[in-house]
Amino acid sequence: MMDRPTVATIIPAFNEARTIGNVLRAVRTAAGISEIVVVDDGSEDNTALIARGEGTKVIILDKNMGKAAALLEGIRCTDADTLLLMDADVIGLTAGHIERLLEPVLSRRADMAVGVFSEDMIHRTMSFLSGLRVVPRGLICSIPDLYDAGFGIETLISRHAKANGHRIEEVLLDNVTHLTKGEKFGPGRSLSNKCRALWDIVRSGLKRL
Repeated sequence: MMDRPTVATIIPAFNEARTIGNVLRAVRTAAGISEIVVVDDGSEDNTALIARGEGTKVIILDKNMGKAAALLEGIRCTDADTLLLMDADVIGLTAGHIERLLEPVLSRRADMAVGVFSEDMIHRTMSFLSGLRVVPRGLICSIPDLYDAGFGIETLISRHAKANGHRIEEVLLDNVTHLTKGEKFGPGRSLSNKCRALWDIVRSGLKRL
């Protein structure tokens, strides 16, 4: 019987003090996780303090570098062959959700698993944007120029996986959602964050693979 791969959870976080504690508790109690790495992407709140309080390895970036850069910094800190990429602003996440997301890849039925919110039609329709996914380390490391992708990193991962014939399975996650940018940053700042995210996604969609 082949050995099960080691799984590291990488969580980029920017001002996620409201939700990261619950996310980490779900990840810590899920079966199959070997390591958890939180990358504090220049937060201005207690994100890093809360993460450390959960007994988690925390990398602190001096300034906000963007989601892709934060993820890659976390990936550099682990040798795990399988990566669980997790957003820090998820609400309602449980260990059971995580185990269901891991199963298609750990059983080798799929090369990549993507978590989608079952009650959110937009999230299901645009699953290529989901920040909840299980990905082989080799798949991510084979994609060039990821560091500056920002919020477009999921788009690039999805495009690369499809272009190279990787088997992708979507996993519906019931009763899971996330904070909106308005809830996190307020009206003014959320608009600039939305524009930045949209531009990153558009750039990634147009990028030649």
